[in-house]
Amino acid sequence: MGCANCLQTIGLRKAGSGKIRARTTAVFSNNSVAIKSTSSIRAANSTFIVLENKLSSSVKFLATENFIFGPNRYVSYDNSNLSGKLTIDGNIRARVFSSSSLINSFTAKYGGALSNIRPFLSFVSNEKLYPVKDLVVQKGGNFFANESASSGDIYQSIDEGIFEGGYDDANFIQPSSIYTVGSYQYKCRVTDLYKRPEHSYLLIRAISPTFTKSSKLPPIYKLSNIILEDPSGNLIIKYKDVNIKGDANYDNPLINYVTYITEPEINYGKLNTWEDNYPVLGSGRTDVYTDASADGYTLNINLDIECLDDPFDGGFNLGYEEKSCELQELVNYSDNDHMALDGEPISTQSSWYQLNPYNHTLRISSIEIANSGQAATLTSHYLPVNIQVPASGNRITKTILPAEVLVYDYDTGIYPDVDTIWESSSFTNASGEAAHPLATLLRNTNNNTFITSSDPQSNGKLKLKFKDERPVAIDTLRDGSLNIGWFNNEFNTAYLKNYAPVDGFYTIDAIELKVVAKKEVGVSDYVLDIVGYSDDKLLNSTSSVGGFLQNTEGTGNLPPSSGFNANYEMALSEQAISEEEQYFASSGTNNAGGDHYKLATTPVISSTEFQEYTIPLTIYEDNVSLGKSIDYSMSSYFENLYVDIYPIPSGASISSIKLVVSYKPSNAIMLHTVGHGVDEFYNRTVTLIPTSGNADMVGNSGDKLSIISNIPHAYSTSEETLKTN
Repeated sequence: MGCANCLQTIGLRKAGSGKIRARTTAVFSNNSVAIKSTSSIRAANSTFIVLENKLSSSVKFLATENFIFGPNRYVSYDNSNLSGKLTIDGNIRARVFSSSSLINSFTAKYGGALSNIRPFLSFVSNEKLYPVKDLVVQKGGNFFANESASSGDIYQSIDEGIFEGGYDDANFIQPSSIYTVGSYQYKCRVTDLYKRPEHSYLLIRAISPTFTKSSKLPPIYKLSNIILEDPSGNLIIKYKDVNIKGDANYDNPLINYVTYITEPEINYGKLNTWEDNYPVLGSGRTDVYTDASADGYTLNINLDIECLDDPFDGGFNLGYEEKSCELQELVNYSDNDHMALDGEPISTQSSWYQLNPYNHTLRISSIEIANSGQAATLTSHYLPVNIQVPASGNRITKTILPAEVLVYDYDTGIYPDVDTIWESSSFTNASGEAAHPLATLLRNTNNNTFITSSDPQSNGKLKLKFKDERPVAIDTLRDGSLNIGWFNNEFNTAYLKNYAPVDGFYTIDAIELKVVAKKEVGVSDYVLDIVGYSDDKLLNSTSSVGGFLQNTEGTGNLPPSSGFNANYEMALSEQAISEEEQYFASSGTNNAGGDHYKLATTPVISSTEFQEYTIPLTIYEDNVSLGKSIDYSMSSYFENLYVDIYPIPSGASISSIKLVVSYKPSNAIMLHTVGHGVDEFYNRTVTLIPTSGNADMVGNSGDKLSIISNIPHAYSTSEETLKTN
């Protein structure tokens, strides 16, 4: 009989598999770390309304708990929970069973002395050093020994290097001593350095006990004086000290080795090769594998073991036993057979005992130095660079332009007395009307406008008046220690800034005359000799002869000047009565400039095309016999400056001319004097009002003021003879 609406299942097998891996890790943290991981796994197999059913579920769980570089003690919680559940509903007969497996086979641990783990995580070594020869294995009777309690060639037990993953730690070295505490030293030769240890780490794979035969507390193993030296004994690197505290149960198989990492405290290997403490690197003295007896690079490690046991302190009396980390049973008396005929000597009262591994202690299975850097044969040297400090700070540059071209017959009083006609296409200095238009042409930098000497004489003059005007804003390098370029961000450099100089008082440091000129074809070359003086018709008026502004150099002879001065020896305000000399002699000028008696030699105007020429000028002091000359570098003497230029040949043309002055930034306090009439402040109205009674005459005694006797009087009105006016 069939059923069209029934779900029939003759046979069914269902299979499913899954794999889940979760990891929570804390790496090198200086602060407290709380690690929490929660996982939930649920697998379901189900069947519905079948005649025969078989369910099977299998789960494998692998959990790894790692503490990496934990200098402090952390509390660890077992918070893993596995739960399996099988449910049978609506069955006449059922059988349920479950099995689970939890495996934690390997824990990789790290420790040491690192200030920051991040550089090490990204560190890539290009050279590694390993022990190749023992140099020092004992200190004060305390030895380092290998796994066989031998102190010979123990470097062979620690030269396999350090890597990640499983280890075969059957070979190791250890301090060999009866007691727990002690001081040890191990020094070995390592492979030669062919790279500069610019970055370096020392790695030690070791394990230490949680308890010893004499104490249930783990001792502290202090690794210090960890130094790498060159063949000459010079320090290359001193690594930071490392403290190791017991973390392994030596009664169980020792699989819990820790990789300890320490970084340099001092690293001379990354110095520049010219520095004094730079060590010998890449010397190439010998190959350690062919001549291990030669001097080479060495690694030294000192070990001090500190016991933490202290049963009783000083508060207890001598009746209490005070023992700290001392072995209680060194002798196995049951093995003492000193009375036997072929046993131990009769004098032997204690049987032999093992030093190690009788007492649990530190074990080191490998030592490695990982370096990174350039080739050690690289030699460098510094480039001597000297940046000289300027003798003076930045100066402001200002241009003083001509305001007038003086009329041709203007008399400056400067030798020689020459009158020269200058003309342009529209103007001439034959009259004073063209003084400003001609000056405008000289202020223009366009070479198409110029003035030309039309005087037939070969040595003419150009007489100009310059006026110091308000400065204009300019773009200049400012606000920086160095002026090597605004684009350089490595230094505190100046940058371009629009600056408007202060229109005030200043003192000139340097001055020069820039002129754009040419000569006429067929005319000889010429130079320009300058004499300048000030005349504002009021205060800042100076002598034109021996003017204070002249060329820096020149050649020529100054005509001597001599004669006899009038002598008024009897006058009270002239000179001393004994001074009667009248003869005088001078050079004829007021300073060393020489006026036009000494003509400049440079620059020479030799082109028939317009070119710019720069004429250096000097501000001269007056020749004085007493006192100090006036300082003519003050800007007040350039507000109305007259310049006499000589000698200029006929046909010479000048397109532009200007004075360029340099001065340090400065300013001045403006003072004003207010004038007033005599009676303005003192003319006042006085009103006299009559009063009744007699006015007292203070200061007089008696009726008349004609008698004054018995002087002096005191200032008292009680004196009968006091008379004053």
